Amino acid sequence: MKNAEARSTGDGPVIDIATVLDAQPVTRFNVLVILIGWFAIFADGFDLTGIGYVMPNLMKEFHLGAQTVGFVTSASLVSGPIGALALGWVSDRHGRKLALIIGCLVVSLLTFANIFATSTESLVIVRFLVGCGLGGVIPNIIALSSEFAPKRLRARLIIFTFCGINFGGFMSGLVAPVAIANWGWRGLFGIGAVVPLIAVVLLQLWMPESVKFLALHGGREAELRSVLRRLVPSLAMPAGARFVVASQATRVPFRVGQLFAGGLKWITPIVWTMYALNLFTLYFAGAWTNIVLQQSGVPQTQSILVSSLNQGGGVLGALVIAYFVDRFGFLAVIAWGCLTAATVWMIGIPGLPLGWIAVWVVVSGFGMQGVQYGVNAVPGMIYPTSFRAFGTGWAGGFGRIGAVLGPIVGGYFVAMFEAEHLAKAEIAQRMFIVPVFPLITGIILAAIAARLSYRHFHGYQFEEATVRA
Repeated sequence: MKNAEARSTGDGPVIDIATVLDAQPVTRFNVLVILIGWFAIFADGFDLTGIGYVMPNLMKEFHLGAQTVGFVTSASLVSGPIGALALGWVSDRHGRKLALIIGCLVVSLLTFANIFATSTESLVIVRFLVGCGLGGVIPNIIALSSEFAPKRLRARLIIFTFCGINFGGFMSGLVAPVAIANWGWRGLFGIGAVVPLIAVVLLQLWMPESVKFLALHGGREAELRSVLRRLVPSLAMPAGARFVVASQATRVPFRVGQLFAGGLKWITPIVWTMYALNLFTLYFAGAWTNIVLQQSGVPQTQSILVSSLNQGGGVLGALVIAYFVDRFGFLAVIAWGCLTAATVWMIGIPGLPLGWIAVWVVVSGFGMQGVQYGVNAVPGMIYPTSFRAFGTGWAGGFGRIGAVLGPIVGGYFVAMFEAEHLAKAEIAQRMFIVPVFPLITGIILAAIAARLSYRHFHGYQFEEATVRA
């Protein structure tokens, strides 16, 4: 590569990392980063959704009522913000790679500990601790993926990486019937503990540190040059060259107020609220679809497989929405939200054949998971490198409020409907109407955010916001 990225100063040439990255095609090095990040997210998804597949078995063994089910399912979601903020601190000071390794190791060890749960209390405690690791992996994968991606492809690469969580959930659903049949519900957690441990090995051996992080923090120039040499072999890096991120020449210490500075004043709270509303919908459906179907008379194996199609549809939704988010920003989120609101209630239509239930699970999963991917891409695109992991972690942390409430609110609704002595088919019908209301609210907020994005970024494509020290 020519020295177009280097500009001379009295102290030697200055190489703008952002310019270098934005000018690059997607190389084998980029693919390696994406695949390792994808697998780490895959491991998260495998564990996160596994609890929903084994919950009917847990209900029988631990004699759980509907409301207790909600609290057990939400235990790993409550602690997500703790992990996001703690590992966000590690990430923005010591690097994305270290934070990811710690997060995946916590998930592996504590998922294995699920096997030894002998009571509702011990299960809740272990799930709570697992959530600390889960909450820290996701924002750091988003941060690292965005910091290696060319701007023109950033949303697509972030979303592709993140779709590993749905594929992990889908594979967990395929594995669950076999694991449960052979080893009981503990067998699925045993398999789930191995997957993030493999991710730890891959991260340690082959995942590079973010070059933007290295440029901003300094003190690790040899590592920075090594990563750049692998990323752009033709880049000239003369002795004495300085590496910067032009949009942010120095690291800006993180303050929460920066998330609301300038044009982010309204975009940030709207994104947070959209996170919460859509995660409410996702975890409401994830926690209760399998249970409601089994209680309606669908055999366990078929119920688990149909429920897992929500995750399979989510993979398709992610891959399709990625292109549209890069071009149309929040407008793509609006379209996917409308699709979800129009289809999710159909899952509960009384007397619907199982094949049609499967169809609507796929279509609604395509929509609701696609919305989440669109929202997930926003922090990785608009927040600067110096606090991108923090910004993503705060958005995800606030969104966890919705994730926690989804299963719990579902439990209260089931208990209320049972107290009214409703038939199982009518309970299913009413349960799948509930997600429509947060979805409609999210669509309205996305429309407002689209307008604000256009005003601030002069278009619907997201740009990195500028910050001041």
